[in-house]
Amino acid sequence: MRCNLNILFIQSAIILLFAETLSSQTISGILYDKIKNHAVQDAYVFIDDSSIGTISDESGYFNLELKELNNLTLIVSHISYENKMVEIKQNTSTLDTIFLIENSFELNEVVLNTASNKRLRKKRMKRFKNAFLGSDENRKNVDILNPDVILFYEENNTLYAIADEPIIIQNDHLGYTINFFLKEFKLQKNEDVFYKGNTSFKEMDGSKKELAKIKRNRRKVYEETHRSFFYDLINKNIEEDTYIIGSSQKNYIGKFVQFCPVELDSLSIIENSDGNFELSIENHFTVKPTNALQANNIADASKGGGRLYSTSLQEVKQDNQDKSISYLGSKSNKIIIDKNGRIINSSEVEEHGYWATKRIAYMLPLDYKIMKSKEFQ
Repeated sequence: MRCNLNILFIQSAIILLFAETLSSQTISGILYDKIKNHAVQDAYVFIDDSSIGTISDESGYFNLELKELNNLTLIVSHISYENKMVEIKQNTSTLDTIFLIENSFELNEVVLNTASNKRLRKKRMKRFKNAFLGSDENRKNVDILNPDVILFYEENNTLYAIADEPIIIQNDHLGYTINFFLKEFKLQKNEDVFYKGNTSFKEMDGSKKELAKIKRNRRKVYEETHRSFFYDLINKNIEEDTYIIGSSQKNYIGKFVQFCPVELDSLSIIENSDGNFELSIENHFTVKPTNALQANNIADASKGGGRLYSTSLQEVKQDNQDKSISYLGSKSNKIIIDKNGRIINSSEVEEHGYWATKRIAYMLPLDYKIMKSKEFQ
């Protein structure tokens, strides 16, 4: 059998060191009601998937201090208006006036007829939490503080969830309060799940001892993510024999077969003109850790997989496969990664296996600081 992973990164310079400090830039703008043409104050303006956020003042003005991040999306949220998304272009400091449209959120008849059924709602909420938050060891320290904002309905053996307010999630394990702005959620009868939305993180307070424990928890969780793997990969920071890397094919029943290993030294890491890294793949890029890093707290990866958005997951069921292995496929046969290890073309990428089981309980903000290994000691 011919084995061709065909991995290529396009680059102009290699980043060799972890960033000890992140330089800052600011971005500002003004919010206006599109119809009434007046300033919108008290809107929450934040960078998606980060802990960077602020409130607009009485003139609709906001100003954010950004860390050295790229490929960012600005989200504007206000209870009286529809959420607004604005892509931030590189080197932008001032945005055009952002016009907001008043909310027109309406509940359909199916939702209204089932919201009062307490027994049915309890059953649906349990399924929702297991699929959305996760069902592994970390889950016991994560909960939803405002479950009443979530409404459910079912069609064609699929459970749907909607929320016209952000879902507030408290993660004691990682020390964050998360506002999750749910755009879509559907859970099929076989527990395959798809969800997407926008997230904002806020640091939780704690004692010195508690914060030290949280720091250790974050490090451990970070090291189990694809973000950590790709960050180390593009910085040539992966130790030899830490991972087995290659490609796999997915057969007609959803199992991965015909694995072709590739030596880590054969990968060429270069950077393109946008400062991102392009990984060209055939079939499914496959990663298996050779150490015991992922031996603990492994969720049921037989249910892992699916399309990965910035904060979404669609699962494709698999059975009887190694729960520590992760598989990534792409419609474009490319995985584009930024300098922080984040997948940029996430709407094209399907993620299966171990990494796909990392749900809300494992979420870290984009501005989570990456430090040198010695700083973790």
